[in-house]
Amino acid sequence: MALVKCFINPIDGSFFLLGPRGTGKTLWLLESFPDALWVNLLLPESFRFYTARPERLAEEIKARRSAEPRIRATSQPAEKFVARARNR
Repeated sequence: MALVKCFINPIDGSFFLLGPRGTGKTLWLLESFPDALWVNLLLPESFRFYTARPERLAEEIKARRSAEPRIRATSQPAEKFVARARNR
C-alpha cells in the first residue's frame, strides 16, 4: 500500500490532527515525523508511568535532544495498521 501525498505539510509547533478512523492520520504522522518520540497513553503501564510522575516526559525529551523532539500519542490498533501497511 503506497502513501498518497496529501495537501497537508508538516509544520513546526503544536497542532491538532483530527479526522475519521481509518483515514491515515497515524500513517501520515509516521511518514512526516519518523524520529519522533511515541507515547502511547492507551497502554495501561504507560498511562500509570506518566501519571505517577509527569516530569518523566520532560526527562525523556531532554535525553533525546540530539534532534528537535516531537511527541506523538496514538493507539495500539493504529500502530498495527501502520506496520501492516508498510509490509504490503
